[in-house]
Amino acid sequence: MTEPYNYLLLGLPQSGKTSFLGALWYSIESQETANSLSLEALPDDREYLTELSDLWCQCKNFQRTTLGVDFPISFTVTNFKTGNKHVIDIPDMSGEFYKTTLFEERQIPIEFIKDLKDVNGVLLFINADTFIRPTSIKEVNGHLKPEVGSIDNVSEINSGSPKESKITFEISKHVPDVIYIVDLLQIIQNFANDFKLAIIISAWDVVLDSFDTEEVPISPLEWAKQELPLLVQAVESNFKEYRIYGISAQGGSYKEAEVKDKLLSNINQTERIRVHFNDEISNDITLPIRWIIEA
Repeated sequence: MTEPYNYLLLGLPQSGKTSFLGALWYSIESQETANSLSLEALPDDREYLTELSDLWCQCKNFQRTTLGVDFPISFTVTNFKTGNKHVIDIPDMSGEFYKTTLFEERQIPIEFIKDLKDVNGVLLFINADTFIRPTSIKEVNGHLKPEVGSIDNVSEINSGSPKESKITFEISKHVPDVIYIVDLLQIIQNFANDFKLAIIISAWDVVLDSFDTEEVPISPLEWAKQELPLLVQAVESNFKEYRIYGISAQGGSYKEAEVKDKLLSNINQTERIRVHFNDEISNDITLPIRWIIEA
């Protein structure tokens, strides 16, 4: 039995979607990871996927996807657990599309709406290393309070005419990533039917490597509650089925020569992948997709 499954990869620029695809395609093709998905049939046009896989194996950075739907991806896999065949369709949307077209310009292309009508699962990516952190109201109030003992501030307050500080608001600089993401999830919900949501915290090696070997690292869910409480609240209130994964598709930073050499030294390149869900860490990057198709 072959079941079609349509996925939407959602994320801002440099959120980890392309690295994930490169590692995913290598894992499925190489079969280095036990119990993962197996490739049933090669797609007609696999040049893009092969290029991503090759660059990933060589620990080289990817070129950023240009605006729009450039490389829709479709391939058939077999699920080891059920034996069922699944057609996986992934419209590879750029991060600029989500950020500029949908959020800033408030435009929704007809093609995108059609994709949403058939979506079965959404993989939402947030980069743990580069995301713009939201600022809490408490932190803002702390900056607004006048300094105790400041003659200038006291006189300004007493005179009733405090100095005004003008700030030029720029969306790209001042809007936290979580605002974009929650807005995009609301857009998807308006047009899509029921779907399962997998939140992928990419560059998870940054989080894992911040803990000593003796320490138990924080789970992806607890990390999200600390760093992105608005997202967790939105997801818990609006989605019945969701999971939060911490994934390091690269295994570490390519910028550091020592780290890069260590990654390249792996006999099986999938060994450098780290997938963290709840308290378990593995190197099976197909876990989020398997969870969606094993409904």
